[in-house]
Amino acid sequence: MGLAQGTAAQESAAVLTARIVDGTGKPVPDADVFVVQLDRTVRSGQNGVFRLAPVPAGRYTAGVRKVGHLPASATLNAAVGATPVDIELIALTTRIAPVITTARRGGLSGVVSDTALRPLARAQVKPAGSGRAVQTDSTGHFFIDLRPGTYMVSVVRDSFARQTLAVTIPPDSGREIAVWLSPRDSRRRAEEAVEARRLFDLDQKMIRASRQSTRYFSRDQLVALGITDMFRLAIRWANGSITADCTVSIENDGGASYGVPLNSVLTDDVEFVELYMRGAGQRAGARGASMGSVPSARCGNLSIGVWLRR
Repeated sequence: MGLAQGTAAQESAAVLTARIVDGTGKPVPDADVFVVQLDRTVRSGQNGVFRLAPVPAGRYTAGVRKVGHLPASATLNAAVGATPVDIELIALTTRIAPVITTARRGGLSGVVSDTALRPLARAQVKPAGSGRAVQTDSTGHFFIDLRPGTYMVSVVRDSFARQTLAVTIPPDSGREIAVWLSPRDSRRRAEEAVEARRLFDLDQKMIRASRQSTRYFSRDQLVALGITDMFRLAIRWANGSITADCTVSIENDGGASYGVPLNSVLTDDVEFVELYMRGAGQRAGARGASMGSVPSARCGNLSIGVWLRR
């Protein structure tokens, strides 16, 4: 066998592997791992390990997701005799999901309670981008006369954890929400401070955004459009090529926002999506285009930010 043939055989025998673990180091079985360059999805075993072989030696991008956890992304090296490295998945904090129903009058109305179903007065309800904020009355009720559109609504009260939810108000009716706030966990103080700053940034972006270059989506809208994951969203709105290594930014992970492969983020995981488009004749700093991260060649003219359901 010649040298070239031996090198090719060695590369084809390379192994791509990793172990999916939680924050305590325990294995996470049945996590879906999407390998960008191979356009393949594999699932971790009971020991948390996934393994693909043979593959060409080199570097690969893996997006990892499992329901109840934040998506994760890692760059892995495929080599002959490779041993698994750890990829950590962070569990989402469990909260009682809000309920959204149709209301006869327009705008947004609802009630805020604690997890024992006691109404909470003086809870602040603020839809990002509306320039409006109200407090609940003594019975926990509120009303905001909002225009039709999609909003990321923040509900907060002293001593309770913030709740956020996406609401789309149609032209012909309003929306009514029921929200239950959990007691604040002092261990999450730093994460909540980060989330508060990002919500402020989102509010400012939505106020200044151009309608021509910006779209916002709630999960309900994505479902109605038949969009199952962020790759489907991207190819629907892109002007230019969307490649497998295009990423979306996760905005409410409690730390620095980070990018994960489009296919790793399913509509079922999503609460709210920011989509920013740059036209062919629009400079990167133009109003609206600068509201999101600068689009890369991998994502056509798009930049996408995702707020996960918590």
